Amino acid sequence: MCRQHFSFLVIILGSVFTCNGFGQVPTGPQVPPQPLQPANSQPAQQGAPPQFPQPTTLGAPQVPGGASIYDPLEQYRARELYTRFSFWKQQELVRAGKPVDLGYFGGGYKGVFAGSPAALDSMSTFRTLRITGTAFWVTGLTILVTEIVMLGSESNLIVDKDSRGQVTAIKPLYWGLFIPGALLGISGAVMIQGANGYMSDAIEQYNADLTLQLRGRPASGTVGRAPGLSLRGSF
Repeated sequence: MCRQHFSFLVIILGSVFTCNGFGQVPTGPQVPPQPLQPANSQPAQQGAPPQFPQPTTLGAPQVPGGASIYDPLEQYRARELYTRFSFWKQQELVRAGKPVDLGYFGGGYKGVFAGSPAALDSMSTFRTLRITGTAFWVTGLTILVTEIVMLGSESNLIVDKDSRGQVTAIKPLYWGLFIPGALLGISGAVMIQGANGYMSDAIEQYNADLTLQLRGRPASGTVGRAPGLSLRGSF
């Protein structure tokens, strides 16, 4: 009986690892539609360099001398966000082909997603879910590992033995540790993966607002979401 329970614990523990081992499939760079030309733009005079309207967004690429490069497509490609997936790093945020370091809990998201209220709102939820889910997962994993050690050593705290030292029954403490540990571990893993869905939402919202800003339009604003855990995103 002790060996059967030991095997069952190992299977549950493996399930928790597996649930947390999957990330998101990368989404490739998206090319925005060409921005509309301002209606009041005037043709360049003979012999004078053409004058382009300056973009209203922050962080536009600069050339020596401080002049802004007003090429909307190139600006978009230089500032666009997308994700790529690797088994060990899971979901990795990328801008202009280079990884963006948000930190595991997303502490640097405000600087990365600045200018898009909707993206900032989604990333705030991502951060909350990532912190809470990690705490649950680590706690549940610790309980399960502790119980496996106690069960493997046939501790008197969780098993009854006869006069010959053979295990005859499982004590209630076994289930008192197993059930909370499994629930916390699995719930934490689900919350961590649910947080990745909010990051994907934030990337889509940021890129959409970036397109609007390059056209001289304001960002779309905060997008309301239904309450509860969301797993939606670009998988």
